[in-house]
Amino acid sequence: MASTIKLKRGSGAPTSGTLAAGEPALDLTNNKLYSSTDGTDVVEIGFDGQFEDGSVSAPSITFSSDTDTGFYWSSSGAIKFASNGVDRGVEFSASYNYLNKQVIGAYTEYVRINTVLPRIETNTTVAGAAALQFSYQNSIVGNIVVNTTSTAYVTSSDYRLKENIVPIDNAVARIDSLNPVRFNFISDPSHIVDGFLAHEVTPVVPEAITGEKDAVDNEGNPVYQGIDQSKLVPLLVAAVQELSARVAALEAN
Repeated sequence: MASTIKLKRGSGAPTSGTLAAGEPALDLTNNKLYSSTDGTDVVEIGFDGQFEDGSVSAPSITFSSDTDTGFYWSSSGAIKFASNGVDRGVEFSASYNYLNKQVIGAYTEYVRINTVLPRIETNTTVAGAAALQFSYQNSIVGNIVVNTTSTAYVTSSDYRLKENIVPIDNAVARIDSLNPVRFNFISDPSHIVDGFLAHEVTPVVPEAITGEKDAVDNEGNPVYQGIDQSKLVPLLVAAVQELSARVAALEAN
């Protein structure tokens, strides 16, 4: 005589219906799987809606071909990732999402996303290390380097990357064509700053400007221009050198 089972919504084990020997039955509401080996006793098997906590050496969520790689519960509100039974520093918690975390001596190195304050944080124990690195088609084009007391924003500048190198001519004339202004952004009326209008800089130092004047997206929303004012520095230096040469010539006379 077969035991009875019912696939139903609600709590508790199934109590009515028929379950033949070796035939599984699933309670979809409670995420429970039942089976009977002899057609008489019904037993609960498999996933009951929760995972075990697991550990770094035996994660609770793993893969059939790699049972020591996966996720496990590490502490209240936190999930961590292990690979080959080793903590790889990937952790998701209420305060931080760690992408990498390791203890080096008395300090902790990490890259983390602060989920309380909107920012990405990096901490390294190596002065001169790149905290953030940028590449284009697998070639490094810039990075953000941290030292013991400062941060450097670095773009590629090695002479071996360059060709057609010539002096900057007419630097003073080009500087004179720029229009530095004072203004406030519409979103912050009380904050007055010095700067430029991007489209006015484009004819003079186009590499300093991103975007096109009056550009819009497919829905007609503005796509605003931006400026990297550091790109003006070479022109400023050349202009100072031109003026310095003029002063030296006047003094010689």
